[in-house]
Amino acid sequence: MKKSTQKTLMAVIIIFVFGGSILSFAALSFFDTPQTNQQQITSNIVNGPIDQSYQSTYVQNGFTWIKFYYTTADQNFISFMESLPSTLTTVNGQPQIILEKINSTYTNETNYIIISNRLGDESFADLSEEKVMESLCRLLTVTPLECGLINITLPTDQNTTSQ
Repeated sequence: MKKSTQKTLMAVIIIFVFGGSILSFAALSFFDTPQTNQQQITSNIVNGPIDQSYQSTYVQNGFTWIKFYYTTADQNFISFMESLPSTLTTVNGQPQIILEKINSTYTNETNYIIISNRLGDESFADLSEEKVMESLCRLLTVTPLECGLINITLPTDQNTTSQ
């Protein structure tokens, strides 16, 4: 085969490969339906379970996710949990907590809490305000002022003796 024929044949093969890849990309893009992976949450308190992929998306974006499983929790404690997203905000007042309330009478679970964010996860069954605040103060990305006030203790003078 002549050299000019080889060059022409090679050019046709290269054009065919590039053209085929462009056509296949266009066809796949046309028939492929985009999947939306992020559900817009309109409130920082969600009633009922949410898909794990949505939780992962919000946690990756800096939110702290609280799953609150309850059956017979004290109404005052439920009110405390519902107040957390609006109370423990960032310095600019932006929310950083999403509370997912799950009535566990349907899932045969007991009362417990799972707190998740980029810094880690904690789960516990001790439904006390102190335990929740202690865990949130450890895990929140932007620590609110309330966390600093929890750890303040008055100094005691141990060297004084009563006379």
